[in-house]
Amino acid sequence: GSSPLDAIRSAVSAVTGVVKVTVDENATDAIGPTGIPPHSVEVVVQGGADADIAAAILGARAGGVGTYGTTTTTALDAGGVTRTVRFTRPSDRNVYITVDVRRGALYAGDTAVRDAVLAVGAAQLMGAALQLSDIIVAVRALAGVTNCRVLIGGTIISRVAADFAVGAREIAKMDSSRIAVGSL
Repeated sequence: GSSPLDAIRSAVSAVTGVVKVTVDENATDAIGPTGIPPHSVEVVVQGGADADIAAAILGARAGGVGTYGTTTTTALDAGGVTRTVRFTRPSDRNVYITVDVRRGALYAGDTAVRDAVLAVGAAQLMGAALQLSDIIVAVRALAGVTNCRVLIGGTIISRVAADFAVGAREIAKMDSSRIAVGSL
């Protein structure tokens, strides 16, 4: 990278298993609006092993710049000194989904519908809205599904036919127990 932030982003992105990374900084003398302490960076990362991420951050950050986050681990610097490194993992944002399907001949079954929805969830990236259309496409691709209606929400009663937004430090989290399958 051409700047310390770019260098950190590049180093962490190269860690095996990392699928998304964001880097934010607070170069001021006061706590920033997102809670980052003065003269610190926050790396938010999805995927990868904690130790590898910490080593990448430590190797790429500028001297005198602190690290901030909800995960704390240690890494050895180039001189063999153990340093504390902090970064943030995205927090889960539970999603409740209702999928009402019109069943035709050779209907794949309710379990197949849940599995299709879970596959969409498994591909979610932190900070990315869960797209209603992605779920519809996945369900409509199943055998015997002739139409479907999808409702998404953060609670059972808040489900609506719209994309589900998450914060920059969140990831939409699905679970088969929060996926209801019904009939149209």
